[in-house]
Amino acid sequence: MFNKQPKNITKHYHNVFRSTTEIDYDKLAKAIVKAQQEAKQQKEIENQQEENDNRKLSLRENLKILWLIIRNKVDSNGTMTSIFFGWIMSLFFNLLAVFSLIILVIGIVASVIVYQDFTWSWNAAPGNIIIIGCCACFEVVVMIVAFIFRCVANEIGEEKDRNYIISVFSALVAFVALVITVVDKVKDII
Repeated sequence: MFNKQPKNITKHYHNVFRSTTEIDYDKLAKAIVKAQQEAKQQKEIENQQEENDNRKLSLRENLKILWLIIRNKVDSNGTMTSIFFGWIMSLFFNLLAVFSLIILVIGIVASVIVYQDFTWSWNAAPGNIIIIGCCACFEVVVMIVAFIFRCVANEIGEEKDRNYIISVFSALVAFVALVITVVDKVKDII
């Protein structure tokens, strides 16, 4: 009674192949362990190479490598170029940070001198407060800019990606050229 099929369904059998291959689980486990060990060794080798690439060289070692490159005895793979441009940009941004700090000190000294010359009458007080507030805002902005320049110098000095360093160097040179052009045009106008 329960084994009867409806009349509209025809019997259709498909060839079914069954695999009787047995898996050797011991060999599979050994292969997995071996693959994990090889992956771990490969990762250790990559980490060691990365540490060698990231280690800081002394000035003497840098000059020795530079001399070997000049004599065409060592293939640098562009690493010396990126290190050199990174060093130049780091130096440039450090100089900008020092220049900003000098401006900050000059601004503070000028604020103290101007503050001593204020007359503290009720009629002059609002103007004096505005001048002091503007000087304080200027000094805070210059301090933030000096901090940013210092951070950029540190980041560029530690960067190892050659393409990134070259593109930042190109942008920096273009910006300096723009500033020089604008200063030259302003000088001609004045």
